[in-house]
Amino acid sequence: MKRALIGAMCLTALCACDFPGMGSSSEGRARATPGEATELVDAMAAHNRLPQRDYVCTLVGPNPETDTPYGTVGINADTFTMVIKQEGRREGTLQVSDNRQIEVEGDLAVLDGEVRRITRARVNSEGSTVELAFDFAPSGPDGHNRIVCRAEA
Repeated sequence: MKRALIGAMCLTALCACDFPGMGSSSEGRARATPGEATELVDAMAAHNRLPQRDYVCTLVGPNPETDTPYGTVGINADTFTMVIKQEGRREGTLQVSDNRQIEVEGDLAVLDGEVRRITRARVNSEGSTVELAFDFAPSGPDGHNRIVCRAEA
Protein backbone atom coordinates (compact mmCIF):
# COMPACT_ATOMS: atom_id res chain seq x y z
CA MET A 1 0.00 0.00 0.00
CA LYS A 2 2.85 2.33 0.89
CA ARG A 3 4.49 1.76 -2.52
CA ALA A 4 1.25 2.49 -4.35
CA LEU A 5 0.85 5.76 -2.45
CA ILE A 6 4.44 6.83 -3.22
CA GLY A 7 4.00 5.85 -6.89
CA ALA A 8 0.77 7.87 -7.13
CA MET A 9 2.45 10.91 -5.57
CA CYS A 10 5.38 10.68 -8.03
CA LEU A 11 2.99 10.33 -10.98
CA THR A 12 1.01 13.36 -9.80
CA ALA A 13 4.21 15.42 -9.51
CA LEU A 14 5.32 14.41 -13.01
CA CYS A 15 1.93 15.29 -14.51
CA ALA A 16 2.21 18.78 -13.04
CA CYS A 17 5.57 19.41 -14.74
CA ASP A 18 5.83 21.60 -17.81
CA PHE A 19 8.03 19.65 -20.24
CA PRO A 20 9.21 21.64 -23.29
CA GLY A 21 8.19 20.19 -26.63
CA MET A 22 5.52 17.96 -25.11
CA GLY A 23 2.56 20.18 -25.93
CA SER A 24 2.89 22.12 -22.71
CA SER A 25 1.17 25.41 -22.12
CA SER A 26 4.45 27.33 -22.36
CA GLU A 27 5.35 25.92 -25.79
CA GLY A 28 5.80 28.78 -28.22
CA ARG A 29 5.44 31.44 -25.54
CA ALA A 30 7.89 34.32 -25.75
CA ARG A 31 10.28 34.62 -22.84
CA ALA A 32 11.96 37.56 -21.18
CA THR A 33 14.54 37.86 -18.43
CA PRO A 34 15.61 41.09 -16.74
CA GLY A 35 18.13 43.19 -18.62
CA GLU A 36 18.60 45.94 -21.14
CA ALA A 37 17.27 43.78 -24.00
CA THR A 38 13.95 43.25 -22.20
CA GLU A 39 13.57 46.97 -21.54
CA LEU A 40 14.31 47.72 -25.20
CA VAL A 41 11.91 45.07 -26.53
CA ASP A 42 9.12 46.20 -24.19
CA ALA A 43 9.56 49.84 -25.24
CA MET A 44 9.54 48.96 -28.96
CA ALA A 45 6.64 46.48 -28.66
CA ALA A 46 4.54 49.28 -27.14
CA HIS A 47 4.77 50.85 -30.63
CA ASN A 48 4.29 47.51 -32.47
CA ARG A 49 7.93 47.52 -33.61
CA LEU A 50 11.00 45.39 -33.11
CA PRO A 51 14.42 46.76 -32.09
CA GLN A 52 16.13 48.15 -35.18
CA ARG A 53 19.24 46.01 -35.39
CA ASP A 54 21.14 43.73 -37.74
CA TYR A 55 20.51 40.17 -36.54
CA VAL A 56 22.61 37.07 -37.29
CA CYS A 57 20.36 34.12 -38.11
CA THR A 58 20.77 30.38 -37.67
CA LEU A 59 18.71 27.52 -39.10
CA VAL A 60 17.70 25.35 -36.14
CA GLY A 61 16.17 21.89 -35.86
CA PRO A 62 15.67 19.09 -33.37
CA ASN A 63 19.35 18.08 -33.57
CA PRO A 64 21.66 20.92 -32.38
CA GLU A 65 24.62 19.38 -34.23
CA THR A 66 22.95 20.17 -37.58
CA ASP A 67 22.23 23.86 -36.82
CA THR A 68 23.70 25.96 -39.65
CA PRO A 69 24.19 29.65 -40.45
CA TYR A 70 21.16 30.99 -42.35
CA GLY A 71 21.91 34.65 -43.07
CA THR A 72 21.24 38.08 -41.63
CA VAL A 73 18.16 40.20 -41.19
CA GLY A 74 18.07 43.96 -40.78
CA ILE A 75 15.07 45.68 -39.18
CA ASN A 76 14.20 49.29 -40.06
CA ALA A 77 10.89 50.57 -38.64
CA ASP A 78 8.48 47.75 -39.61
CA THR A 79 10.44 46.58 -42.67
CA PHE A 80 12.84 43.64 -42.76
CA THR A 81 15.55 42.82 -45.27
CA MET A 82 16.69 39.21 -45.06
CA VAL A 83 19.89 38.19 -46.82
CA ILE A 84 19.84 34.40 -47.01
CA LYS A 85 23.00 32.40 -47.76
CA GLN A 86 22.75 31.03 -51.32
CA GLU A 87 19.11 32.22 -51.63
CA GLY A 88 19.48 35.98 -52.07
CA ARG A 89 17.66 38.93 -50.62
CA ARG A 90 14.03 39.04 -49.37
CA GLU A 91 12.00 41.94 -48.00
CA GLY A 92 8.77 42.28 -46.09
CA THR A 93 7.22 43.71 -42.94
CA LEU A 94 7.19 42.68 -39.30
CA GLN A 95 4.93 43.88 -36.53
CA VAL A 96 5.05 42.81 -32.90
CA SER A 97 2.23 42.76 -30.36
CA ASP A 98 2.57 43.62 -26.69
CA ASN A 99 2.65 39.87 -25.91
CA ARG A 100 5.80 39.61 -28.11
CA GLN A 101 4.18 37.69 -30.97
CA ILE A 102 5.41 38.76 -34.42
CA GLU A 103 3.32 39.03 -37.58
CA VAL A 104 5.33 38.41 -40.76
CA GLU A 105 4.41 39.62 -44.25
CA GLY A 106 6.88 38.38 -46.85
CA ASP A 107 9.15 35.46 -47.67
CA LEU A 108 11.39 35.16 -44.64
CA ALA A 109 11.97 31.37 -44.63
CA VAL A 110 13.43 30.01 -47.87
CA LEU A 111 15.15 26.60 -48.07
CA ASP A 112 16.46 25.07 -51.28
CA GLY A 113 14.60 27.70 -53.29
CA GLU A 114 11.24 26.90 -51.68
CA VAL A 115 9.38 29.42 -49.51
CA ARG A 116 8.22 28.02 -46.18
CA ARG A 117 5.17 29.27 -44.29
CA ILE A 118 5.89 30.98 -40.95
CA THR A 119 3.67 29.20 -38.42
CA ARG A 120 4.69 31.14 -35.32
CA ALA A 121 7.04 34.03 -34.61
CA ARG A 122 8.06 35.72 -31.38
CA VAL A 123 10.68 37.97 -29.85
CA ASN A 124 12.63 36.86 -26.78
CA SER A 125 15.07 38.76 -24.62
CA GLU A 126 17.71 37.68 -22.17
CA GLY A 127 20.20 40.01 -20.53
CA SER A 128 21.58 42.08 -23.40
CA THR A 129 20.48 39.74 -26.23
CA VAL A 130 17.38 40.15 -28.40
CA GLU A 131 16.25 36.98 -30.17
CA LEU A 132 13.73 36.64 -32.99
CA ALA A 133 12.40 33.09 -33.42
CA PHE A 134 10.48 32.05 -36.54
CA ASP A 135 8.94 28.57 -36.70
CA PHE A 136 8.09 27.37 -40.20
CA ALA A 137 6.53 24.47 -42.07
CA PRO A 138 7.23 22.21 -43.77
CA SER A 139 10.56 21.47 -42.17
CA GLY A 140 13.76 21.36 -44.20
CA PRO A 141 15.68 18.29 -45.37
CA ASP A 142 17.70 18.04 -42.12
CA GLY A 143 14.63 18.54 -39.93
CA HIS A 144 15.25 22.27 -39.59
CA ASN A 145 12.02 23.97 -38.56
CA ARG A 146 13.05 27.27 -37.00
CA ILE A 147 15.10 30.35 -37.80
CA VAL A 148 16.63 32.05 -34.78
CA CYS A 149 18.11 35.54 -35.20
CA ARG A 150 20.12 37.26 -32.46
CA ALA A 151 21.49 40.76 -31.86
CA GLU A 152 22.86 42.69 -28.90
CA ALA A 153 20.64 45.38 -27.39
